[in-house]
Amino acid sequence: MSLEHLENAVNEVSDKDWSWWPFLWLRPEKHEPMTLTRLATVAFLFGAPIGAFLTVVGAMVNPEAKYAAPVLLAIFPLLLFFVASVVVGPMWNRRAERLRARAKIE
Repeated sequence: MSLEHLENAVNEVSDKDWSWWPFLWLRPEKHEPMTLTRLATVAFLFGAPIGAFLTVVGAMVNPEAKYAAPVLLAIFPLLLFFVASVVVGPMWNRRAERLRARAKIE
């Protein structure tokens, strides 16, 4: 798979409103870069509720799992931040740079 195909696939998903819901206001314009601050914010806003939900489910299934709560609460935002900063951010920024360069030419 070429880098262009990966970029197109990632940006196709990241351009959809449903992939940003309920934080659609955080999505930058296609020509704007995706900053690490924005990626960290999105990762926290999506990851914290997922981690909290899994912590509650885990504690209900196994009461001893409540001791793993801090780890679960931290893991999901960090995991999402890793994926976003390694895959989504660079692919978004490649397109943003290309769009900005194209706008300067025209």
